[in-house]
Amino acid sequence: MNGQRKNWIFWVALISISLVSCFQETAKNISKTKLPQQISQLDKGFFKPIYNPNDESILLTDQADKGLSMLDLETKAISKLTESVITDQNILFSPDGKYIYFVEQNFANRKKESTLVMVETTTKAKKEIVTGVRKIKLLHAADDQLIFLQDDEMKRFNADSGTIENCKDEQKYTYLDDELNLVYWQNGKKHILNPGGEGKYLWVSASPDHQRILYHIAGQGAYICNNEGEDIIELGRLRAMKWSPDGKWLVGMEDLDDGKKFTQSNLFLISSDGKVRKNLTQHTNIISLYPSFSADGKKVIFNDENGKVYQIDIL
Repeated sequence: MNGQRKNWIFWVALISISLVSCFQETAKNISKTKLPQQISQLDKGFFKPIYNPNDESILLTDQADKGLSMLDLETKAISKLTESVITDQNILFSPDGKYIYFVEQNFANRKKESTLVMVETTTKAKKEIVTGVRKIKLLHAADDQLIFLQDDEMKRFNADSGTIENCKDEQKYTYLDDELNLVYWQNGKKHILNPGGEGKYLWVSASPDHQRILYHIAGQGAYICNNEGEDIIELGRLRAMKWSPDGKWLVGMEDLDDGKKFTQSNLFLISSDGKVRKNLTQHTNIISLYPSFSADGKKVIFNDENGKVYQIDIL
């Protein structure tokens, strides 16, 4: 019995050492981060860049979230997808990068109307899925399906068949409601979570494995919790945060402004347990804003205050 116990302790210790070594090696590689490089085609007026999951293109908007463009990284061509107002909280790629889903906001008869749009990334073919409704929130994209809320009813869209059906999914889908509460939708019902109590919640997103939630509370900082709003990890002052594709890292910006414009901003890479925090742009004078990861997690892309777009190798 003692021999079995010793063997068990040996293997547990060996696995623990291996995990620590792996994490230390990743942290060591991150410490070798290079300086940002500007993407020459995106020299002004491009904001909130997002890599396509296949890393073949970059999605961008303008400073006022009006319009959506896409840069093809092979041909270097820039295509305009829409002139309408778009918010980055309402943009999703399909996991294979084949489709982009977004919500256009327009005004008709003094009323705001929303249109759910799908664009095929290769052909740029545009399809309006739902038109002229009051409110649409995108929740989740999986292969050929999109889960979304239409005026507080959950729907499922099938990209192959073009059909829409009502959906009562057991999975929790987190999002921000109109009052800036952190909420989730499950089994056809909305539930308020607000893990940090009352406040204005921003930049809410689920981890890639849908087991954790990333969020920011205005005036406080950024946090991670589990799906029950527990096991809260404090990340400090960080805004516009994004998950890495493997869920092990986060990137966000720590910015200052004078009430009218940004005066300073650095990007920080933080481990999802909050224990490692690295300033990615401290050796530059770039006002670095709205970062996101490449699909392989080895690069971070961002813009400056004038809409120049940069990318930086982090691994």
